[in-house]
Amino acid sequence: MEKLNVIKMNGRHYELPEGYYAVEGRFGYQVYDDNSKNVTQKIQGDHNQGGHNSDDYIITTDKGIIKLKQVK
Repeated sequence: MEKLNVIKMNGRHYELPEGYYAVEGRFGYQVYDDNSKNVTQKIQGDHNQGGHNSDDYIITTDKGIIKLKQVK
């Protein structure tokens, strides 16, 4: 399985921060931390920007909230 540092959500590509990687599976991307802990459920739209329909995606980590950077 290839470990990816970019995920695709709602037709846009987002770069994962260092220490996180994604694996594309049957039901979409699954995101893991360096300890192989699945943190997929932590991916969410920034509710301050209109929820899941916004351009901003965040993950909640042990270090706090990290906004995913959109890439082209």
